[in-house]
Amino acid sequence: MSAAPPPPLATHPTPPASGRSPEILALLSDGYARHRSGAFAAALDAYHRVLAVAPDDVDALNLAASATRSTGDVAAAVALARRAAAAAPGRADIHYNLGNALAAAGDPAAAADAFRAALALDAGHVDAAA
Repeated sequence: MSAAPPPPLATHPTPPASGRSPEILALLSDGYARHRSGAFAAALDAYHRVLAVAPDDVDALNLAASATRSTGDVAAAVALARRAAAAAPGRADIHYNLGNALAAAGDPAAAADAFRAALALDAGHVDAAA
């Protein structure tokens, strides 16, 4: 039995540029491009390089959670997604990603809670409503 494919990366916003060094921006951009192409290990390398110097970078945490889930390491994906949600509780996309990680980890009740949190923050979040 194979795992369901991750949701389209289009549900993740392009990381914003505000307040980041050019090096961090370059790593996030590179990681995101590799992530979108399915090169998850290379994407994770870029995201973890960001986290090595900016351990609370919410976008790196969120995207690393998504890429980690895509590699099948759902426990690590849940841990990263929880860190992202704790750091940015007002972002629907992060709660949605947490819900996907929790669902992949076999915790449908917690996943439903995360999806509800995403919808409470953004009632128009089509993917969380699905």
